[in-house]
Amino acid sequence: MTELGVLLNQKSRLRYFLWIGFVVFAVSLFIPFDALELTNKRTGQVILRWIVSTDDQVVYRYIHSVEKTPVEAQFSIEGDQFMRLTETRFPSYGAGLPNAVGEKTHTSGWITLSSSQKMESFSTYFSSINHPSIVIHNRKWEIESFFIDGDILALTVKTRPLWMIIPSVLSNRTVPNQ
Repeated sequence: MTELGVLLNQKSRLRYFLWIGFVVFAVSLFIPFDALELTNKRTGQVILRWIVSTDDQVVYRYIHSVEKTPVEAQFSIEGDQFMRLTETRFPSYGAGLPNAVGEKTHTSGWITLSSSQKMESFSTYFSSINHPSIVIHNRKWEIESFFIDGDILALTVKTRPLWMIIPSVLSNRTVPNQ
């Protein structure tokens, strides 16, 4: 291999490729990606980030505090930093559960309420008795340990450079439950 007409020895060739690799890596750190952020609104702290793409599915699960039944809210990631609530699932009607909006189906013991509500952010009060979790990329994330009762948690899609996302993604490896 020659560089400007000079023959490169093996050591120089290795340095040359390492330098090119470093430059490509450094530039890629500034490429923007969509990230789903879980934020504590009381403290403003971003708790977790996940890289997401258009049409990725996110499920927020919790136990309803009055009815003591599981509830699932399913969101689809939109390409414009929005989420769309596509359905809410629960096993039975009760106090505080939706019952009059959207198309309803009954399958396998669950009532599914279809929706198409577009939103910038999904926020809810945190209560440890609800045992909330998030399912994304087919992995369940228990989030109780990040909040105290009365906090407000928020899920929001933001465009962030890769250098901001990498630390959260790497720390996410220690949290999931299957």
